[in-house]
Amino acid sequence: LLVLGWALPEAHGADGNRQLLLLGALSYWGARLTWNWARGWSGLDHEDWRYVDFRKKLSPVLFELINLGGLHFFPTLIVFLCMTGGIHAWVSPEPVGWLAWVGAGLIGAATTLQLVADNALRAFRATAAPGDILDSGVWAWSRHPNYFGEICVWWGCACSVMPIVPASLVMSTPGLQPTCTSYDRYWPTTWQRHNWSSDWVCLTTSTMLVSP
Repeated sequence: LLVLGWALPEAHGADGNRQLLLLGALSYWGARLTWNWARGWSGLDHEDWRYVDFRKKLSPVLFELINLGGLHFFPTLIVFLCMTGGIHAWVSPEPVGWLAWVGAGLIGAATTLQLVADNALRAFRATAAPGDILDSGVWAWSRHPNYFGEICVWWGCACSVMPIVPASLVMSTPGLQPTCTSYDRYWPTTWQRHNWSSDWVCLTTSTMLVSP
């Protein structure tokens, strides 16, 4: 969207500092997301374990409907709607205010948190034995540090464009709390299926669900 926005005639008179802030912060977020996917992708035969479970539990027709609508189209739509405010900010001639700097800083900090959580989880999985639980570093603060970071990224986007598009706050946090809650209910059964210990219950009482 930002690349397309750069080509808009209105963008030629826009504030360049705001454009650089948005482009830099969101490029960092996108690079981290793409890198984390790429280094764990084994090829076209790779499929997310959650999709595998859906495929086993649902009929082929129902799975394809949920796959198209719920797993791919709806998340893409949410991100698109969240970024529409960014287009208005991208072409705005209004000078950058302090809130835009705060928003860009929040996006950067939140993305770094996600990167740290990614690396810690990857290192843990490489050496973990059955029954081990990751409860150190950022994972000692939150059971879902990546989701907390994602929420902060979208709040950062909202702060960056809010002086120009106040309604952006409405679209800043795309329903991640219910997602985390459903994962917390689902993961214990997954761990039991892999013969992992019941220490997950202890972890849920000592760490926050999302926010540290």
